Amino acid sequence: MTSYVVIRSEYIATAEEARDYYRAKLAGLHTITSDGRPVTIVFEHDATHLYSTEIKDPASPLERVTRRIGPGKVDVREFNVARARLMDKILPAIAGYTVCVPAAGGRAGAEKSLLNGRALPGGGCMRVVLRPGPRDALTCVSAYPVDQVEWMNARRLKRARFPP
Repeated sequence: MTSYVVIRSEYIATAEEARDYYRAKLAGLHTITSDGRPVTIVFEHDATHLYSTEIKDPASPLERVTRRIGPGKVDVREFNVARARLMDKILPAIAGYTVCVPAAGGRAGAEKSLLNGRALPGGGCMRVVLRPGPRDALTCVSAYPVDQVEWMNARRLKRARFPP
């Protein structure tokens, strides 16, 4: 762990800074107001999807980010500085979402939701993936920028109620 945590996510430069920033600023419970109602968002302590992407080239020298996902199972991803620098945009995207659509797949009663926030500087928006639980809270599974075309396509889909 570094001896400091960057003040804003836009200053993150390394996977270590991203991990430290996430744990200091996001990990845990956050109660925010969305659409006039309080909603509790859980950020798991060891989550990595907010500052990493799937490995595209196994031979790439990019920084690896790992997370234990069960006995003997490890999720290995690549650090993504662009994604890491958007972590400050996640809670505002949930609070001021523009459209919520159900995610494909998932078991009945535990479907994930895709929230699309307001426009980001430079176009597009922040998309936040939430799953139900624990209890009345929602857990943030992932968050990433989408371009304006993806955002417009989401606006054409069947909407999901949010907060649930």
